[in-house]
Amino acid sequence: MTASARGEASYFPIFLRMDGARVLVVGEGDEAVAKARLLLSSGAAITVVSPHPACADLRNLADERRISLQERPFAAADLDGARLCVVALEDEAETAPVAAAARAAGVLVNAVDKPAHCDFIVPAIVDRAPVTVAIGTGGAAPALARDLRARVEAAVPPGTATLAALCKRFRDEVARAIPGREGRRRFWDAVMEGPEAAAATDGDEATAAALLRERIAATVAGRVPRPRGRATLVGAGPGDPELLTLRAVRALKRADVVMYDALVDPAVLDLARRDARRIDVGKRCGRHAMSQAAINRLILEHARAGSHVVRLKGGDALVFSRGGE
Repeated sequence: MTASARGEASYFPIFLRMDGARVLVVGEGDEAVAKARLLLSSGAAITVVSPHPACADLRNLADERRISLQERPFAAADLDGARLCVVALEDEAETAPVAAAARAAGVLVNAVDKPAHCDFIVPAIVDRAPVTVAIGTGGAAPALARDLRARVEAAVPPGTATLAALCKRFRDEVARAIPGREGRRRFWDAVMEGPEAAAATDGDEATAAALLRERIAATVAGRVPRPRGRATLVGAGPGDPELLTLRAVRALKRADVVMYDALVDPAVLDLARRDARRIDVGKRCGRHAMSQAAINRLILEHARAGSHVVRLKGGDALVFSRGGE
């Protein structure tokens, strides 16, 4: 059942181009500051009208010439030329006439924490420019939107921006080299699942670009690009999987082979792909099922075969000079 069928407000998610667009913010406190800063990141031109004395942060933004600040009562003429209006006033009696004036002028309005006066809502945003993830609950549960944003931020690494920039950089070249929409779709799907995306999201744009060029050449030649193996040393920490770094979790989820110490908590191993090969190298203090030299040879064997190998060591792999692998 749709929101409108339930008698609730329904919203259509869109992204607006705001470069140079005029936005009116009416308010004087923290919410006005938050909305002004968010809108500034879009390239909009912000005018803030404060019916009451403006807070220090708004005045600082005005002193930096990032916004135009006018400390006076709202007037309908303030809406002239505005694309959006944001009302950040606590008093319902002050909010209602501003929202009504905006609607009468054909300006979309958002009233902070007052969904009845909203033509649009401002979602919780995960910014990995040029990648943007917007999360909304239709104004029903802003706290839930913030919680979901935190989860998405953990799942979408900052390196996603590097991956997006890489795709843009090679988009025209791929379009020239690979005919047909379906062929290009399969190509980019393979990139997203391949080492190019892994290298880019880890921040290694040079390696990602080299791998992408190899894939383009291989695709044009009608052959499957040979996988390039690599090895990643990951410290399992004190045992709790929630204490692993985000990069460690990403490495485990991408690994083809996981070579782990006997002391590693099984809950940490559970983070690896289900189809990843797990090899217990059995290292304990004073009792080693496999020598270090044998472990190194095994890592090289799998990496040379094109696998991504994760060497998962208990604790911090670089403490007490144990990072020699």
